[in-house]
Amino acid sequence: MIWRTYWLGFSTCALTALIFVGRFTAVPPTQRPPRPDLPTLSRSFPSEYSAAGSDAAHDIFLHGLFNIGTPLRRADVFLIGSSHIEFGLSAAELGFLLSRPGHEVRAYNLGLGCGESAGFGLEILAKNRISGRSAIAEAGMLNAAATPICGPESARRDVVQAYASVLRIWAKYLSDWALDPVLPRFVFAEDGVHVQRFLYGMLIEREWKTGDVVLGWHPVEGTFYPGQPMRETEVATASKERGVDWKIDGGQITVSGPLLQQAAALTTNLTMTFLPWARPMSSFEGWYRAQFARIQKDPLERTRCFVAIAADGLLSWDGGNHLTGKSRALATKRLAAGFQARPCDIVPDRAKIFEEGH
Repeated sequence: MIWRTYWLGFSTCALTALIFVGRFTAVPPTQRPPRPDLPTLSRSFPSEYSAAGSDAAHDIFLHGLFNIGTPLRRADVFLIGSSHIEFGLSAAELGFLLSRPGHEVRAYNLGLGCGESAGFGLEILAKNRISGRSAIAEAGMLNAAATPICGPESARRDVVQAYASVLRIWAKYLSDWALDPVLPRFVFAEDGVHVQRFLYGMLIEREWKTGDVVLGWHPVEGTFYPGQPMRETEVATASKERGVDWKIDGGQITVSGPLLQQAAALTTNLTMTFLPWARPMSSFEGWYRAQFARIQKDPLERTRCFVAIAADGLLSWDGGNHLTGKSRALATKRLAAGFQARPCDIVPDRAKIFEEGH
């Protein structure tokens, strides 16, 4: 009885102390961005909550969780690559722009964060047994010096482990969301104790039907995508400040052998593009020059059709690295226009594919 009374009193005092300290040390609720609304799970899902994990979408796409294989199998064209593709292009708008009377085009955005390459996007198609389609792939990685982490970790999981990982991330987000207006979070660091809001990670939500990002939220900046960006920057200006005048024209681009082999195994019609970006890394100028040198005028054995996207007028929400929601629409229009102006056959004839047995 004594111990029961002790622990009851201790718990009550500790909770009271937390609320008291939080009220007088944390940023007042009226001065911090409001919590995002919980997603309508029939329409969208949390694909990333940085406080718990950045690979929920990796697991969902790769392992076909929550019946995601159904909209994937309906798609004609896939957008694959890093978060540049994820934020910089809209599958819904691309499908609309490429459709014509009597021939609807469905596109799906499989772009992923964690420095993912186009190869992982093709792994998703292979895992879901999808072949004979078209893919618009990112011609360069998010960071030339980075090695993808989330993709290999997701590939090592089986279906049960993948479900467990996704549900763990979602549970963490829901608990932090529920406690955010009630309790402060104490962070013990080398320079002392810090008090912050309980919902402290960046949140990304994506649409089930198209894979497009429908929400980006930051605990300090609030909702930054597709609406008001965090740190709006002109991509062309940011690139020039880093020694790069982004002037890449369309043509043919040299593609690595392994990527070509992956596409060939899936009978996937592979087309390449770049989303203009600027990243504060010492090797950025060298990376750009190397990519520029891969552009050819005439098709060769190891080249694929390349559609350029002009950087003029494109804005970024994070210093030049990822496009804003408005710029996503502009970049998608430029991509679609590039396909219409060039002989890039990206939309397969599904009847012909069926006849050929692909």
